[in-house]
Amino acid sequence: MLPSAMVNFTASTQGIKTILARLPKSAEVFLVGGAVRDILLKRKIKDLDLLVRKISLNQLKSQLKNLGAVDSKGEKWGVLTVKIGKQAIDVALPRREKAKNTGKYFDFEITAKPNLPVKTDLKRRDFTINALAWDLKKAKLLDPFGGVADLRKKQISTVGQPKQRFAEDHSRILRALRLAAELNFKFEPKTWAALVKTVKTLPQLNIRPKIWRMELKKITQQKKPFQVLCQKAGLVSVAGRRFAAKKYGY
Repeated sequence: MLPSAMVNFTASTQGIKTILARLPKSAEVFLVGGAVRDILLKRKIKDLDLLVRKISLNQLKSQLKNLGAVDSKGEKWGVLTVKIGKQAIDVALPRREKAKNTGKYFDFEITAKPNLPVKTDLKRRDFTINALAWDLKKAKLLDPFGGVADLRKKQISTVGQPKQRFAEDHSRILRALRLAAELNFKFEPKTWAALVKTVKTLPQLNIRPKIWRMELKKITQQKKPFQVLCQKAGLVSVAGRRFAAKKYGY
């Protein structure tokens, strides 16, 4: 998990180089999320997400429009998507989230500001291995919540208190199980205990049907050991399957 892997990837990725060249020198630019995790694990990169500080959203949008088509669907949350060649890249301002505690996916009050600290943005993320940022200008890895240590331990841990993180967004339960299945990771004990406890409220989980079907299908397509893992969590039990079939058409 050497930083050289990050340097080599970003130096060879045209979309990132193009954005860096276009933005003002005062802007701070970070590669964040799953891409950082997957580079460190030497996995194929699916999505690119950039975090940009010290530039207003209007300025950012104006600069990105010079590079390609810009999708503004996420603009109210401080997120823009620019297509450079065949590559779509999400470019966002740092965000702070306040959960409404409904358990619904993306049911948060979101504040996006150019000068919010990177750590504030990373703090809102679900798991430590997704709360990593690579400073593209300084070639420095930011890891305020121990994500690299969890990658080395091959374990899933939440950022902050597990019970709270699962209560904020119930779909994180499915995402945690899917990540464990994809990466062949175990669970940090407190994270696992909170996940199992939350699953016991299955009929009351606020998970959108589309997300439920998508994640559960991915989980059950994984290797047998992880189907067993899901069964231990109570999510893919016979009762769970019947509930999913009845409520979500799975």
